[in-house]
Amino acid sequence: MKGGKILDFIQKELNYTKKHYPDEKEFNLNELIPHIIFARKIEYTSDLNFEDSFNNFLSRIYKGFEPPFPVEKVAKAIGVKAIEYYELSRKGFAVLFHGNWYIGVNKNDSLIEQKFTIAHETSHIGLNYTSNKELLPLGTEDTCDYIARLIIMPSYDFENNAKKLDCDIEKLSGLYSCPSYMIETRIEELKI
Repeated sequence: MKGGKILDFIQKELNYTKKHYPDEKEFNLNELIPHIIFARKIEYTSDLNFEDSFNNFLSRIYKGFEPPFPVEKVAKAIGVKAIEYYELSRKGFAVLFHGNWYIGVNKNDSLIEQKFTIAHETSHIGLNYTSNKELLPLGTEDTCDYIARLIIMPSYDFENNAKKLDCDIEKLSGLYSCPSYMIETRIEELKI
């Protein structure tokens, strides 16, 4: 994923949807991109890839913070009104209620899993909805997991810490309050 420009990233998502869900509404990427919440918030430029643009966005939100980063700040930055905790049969959900976004999180999950769920649901909102609350067919679960990893472990910070800690999965998991399997995936993504 690293190296693809933002428009390419979103086009890939649209192509996936078109292939796997042929009955979905057709979207014109050029008309769509300025309205996707993440695209508007990260102030993309065509010369930066998605991850670099996202890092710029996160560095503004996380300014003055050390890991573990407060993922709730990203949710708030894209318009989530509240994060609430419930007994659920699943990890979490995102819902639009009376014009406001809410994220529900399973209160019985570990704090590490709850944090990942918040980042994952934030990804669904940021990718799947336009500024006028129109649902878009973007954001497969794998894509939202990828963006959740970006939110929790931005590469501008993670690469340095992974090298300092010799890619020790347990130490990085503790530092970023992130499940170890996601730490392993992030190390692979960044080719550390």
